[in-house]
Amino acid sequence: MKAVVKYDNRDGATKIIDVEVPEITEHEVLIRVKYAGICGGDPHIHHNSMSYPPTIEVPIILGHECSGIVKEVGSKVKNVAVGDKVTCETHYGFCGQCFYCKQGSYNHCIDRKGLGASVNGVFAEYVKVSESVIHKLPKNLDLRKAALTEPLCIVYNAIINHTAFKGGDNVAIIGPGTIGLLSAMLVKALGAANVVIIGTDKDQRRYEIATKIGIDTADCTKLPKEEIVNKYTNGLGFDVVVDAAGNNPAFKMAVDLVRREGEISKIGFGPAPLDFSLDFLLLKGISAHFAFSHSWGAWEKCVQLLAGNVVDVEEIITHELPLEEFEKGFELIDSLEGIKVLLVP
Repeated sequence: MKAVVKYDNRDGATKIIDVEVPEITEHEVLIRVKYAGICGGDPHIHHNSMSYPPTIEVPIILGHECSGIVKEVGSKVKNVAVGDKVTCETHYGFCGQCFYCKQGSYNHCIDRKGLGASVNGVFAEYVKVSESVIHKLPKNLDLRKAALTEPLCIVYNAIINHTAFKGGDNVAIIGPGTIGLLSAMLVKALGAANVVIIGTDKDQRRYEIATKIGIDTADCTKLPKEEIVNKYTNGLGFDVVVDAAGNNPAFKMAVDLVRREGEISKIGFGPAPLDFSLDFLLLKGISAHFAFSHSWGAWEKCVQLLAGNVVDVEEIITHELPLEEFEKGFELIDSLEGIKVLLVP
């Protein structure tokens, strides 16, 4: 089969090669990948510029967002059948016995293996995963939209599971990429009073998409933070601020935008340590949340949100490319022209 393989830990050491179709064990499932989403982190892996993890176990097939059809099941697989429409979590394996696994937080298992990072991922015609991380899709959910289940789960886990967000809250999202737009769509669908997504003068293409899906935008290079706060919260500050950008200025802006006793949810990764005092977190009584990955429950909820069109991801899918054009897909993400780019094996 064709696969996008990172073969060395250096910039650009990724190419399409022919590899064997994976062989499954008794508890595994083989998925024929129909759509594979490019995560914002995938170009960083390609360029060897990830802030976390520092190295990738090479050679490895990249990618961790997908939807597809079950091609083969292991002899002891009970709840998944050949022909099922599915998506799968990024957790290829976890021990099941540690403190975190036993309390359901297997995303923090010390021995966790992640697709596209420590085991072969989904930028290929086929991928194998454990039955335990398979989520079957409702008949009315098409595979194209289902490929965005994983990034929606990231957002759901961070905001719904880890903050006290509720209907009527005012929410600001910093960073109008896939995660930022999904954050805005989710909180708006669940009853936020005011939602604004904040970017810079480089984000014009993304502002256009946000406007199409009914999300207000603010360019922080043109509109001062105080004006954003006044416009959407009558000067109080936002109840919840989502940092979907990950850099130092974004987190500093979050501290400035959030109200006293409000909450910040940091989703975006960033390589540099903070270069400013955190005293304002104390003075304002702010709660800051740092949520990694996702859980089984988040996946089940997000499949239903997509199936019910409560969160309609159609407009943020900006490009579909054949697997062989993965580098073009990475360039579309890096240039901010693309939002969610799907590879079609």
